[in-house]
Amino acid sequence: MKVKLFPLVAVAMLSTNVMAAKWEAIGVGGENTLLYVDATSISSSKGLKKAWLRYSYTTPQKGDYVTKFKDYRSVLTMNHFDCAGRRSAVSKQVIYEGDDGTGEVLGTNSIKNVENALDDVTPGTLGETALIRVCGK
Repeated sequence: MKVKLFPLVAVAMLSTNVMAAKWEAIGVGGENTLLYVDATSISSSKGLKKAWLRYSYTTPQKGDYVTKFKDYRSVLTMNHFDCAGRRSAVSKQVIYEGDDGTGEVLGTNSIKNVENALDDVTPGTLGETALIRVCGK
């Protein structure tokens, strides 16, 4: 049986491009924190907006028990936003040894009930920057 590979490869390449993250720089915090949002991940679920955020640090951050006390350079978080109420919560956090979500995964955290974890966003913070970008306000 002869299989034509080109159509399969083309479909696979298209699928990869559709799913690829599109990280956009949206904020700077202090002297060493850069905040990005994956624009392709912004969606709505259960009346909330959600998106992947990436915090990248220009200097290593001190680790704790979650990272087994290894220093880290970036964190990816799945954030949920109540746009009207100006509240947010993190349902998943992945801590990476390297820049921009690369290198060894040093630790993860997650919660199941996001609605109960929603808390007011503090004005003038990167949290507010993320809320404004994800909610489109």
